[in-house]
Amino acid sequence: MLKLISEENLKSELRTYQISFLVSLPLALFGIFGLLVFGLTMWEVVIPGQRVSPPKNVDTFSEFTKVMPEPNKVTIIEISGNTYIVVVGGVRKPLPSDYPIYVFDKRGKIISWTIDSGDAGENHPYHKYFSKPDLTREVSLQEALEFVSKKDK
Repeated sequence: MLKLISEENLKSELRTYQISFLVSLPLALFGIFGLLVFGLTMWEVVIPGQRVSPPKNVDTFSEFTKVMPEPNKVTIIEISGNTYIVVVGGVRKPLPSDYPIYVFDKRGKIISWTIDSGDAGENHPYHKYFSKPDLTREVSLQEALEFVSKKDK
């Protein structure tokens, strides 16, 4: 059985569909954006080999070198009689302004880190470790591990 729809009813139905579309489209775009942000966050924190944030249970330099990607640079710096190991991370988070920085004391205990050194600014605790390049000495990862192992004894 065929049901006839009047022109007024047809216009009313079309307006209803238009309104539904206008409401649904922003919600769908918002959902897609949310998934994108969630995906980037998971990439940054969880994907093996692409880790930027050190795991919560990793607090020493030797543990750090076992679970984190190969660093770009490792330096040893002396400030006011204290020695620190500063690691410039090898992997950056999505859309970074700079690499992550990890700072360890002379015994290899992590004391500070930032996920994006470009966003951290001069007030971040890591900044003093890089603000005096004349006090730094670049070393290999192996040399830094040996330095820490000597201090443990």
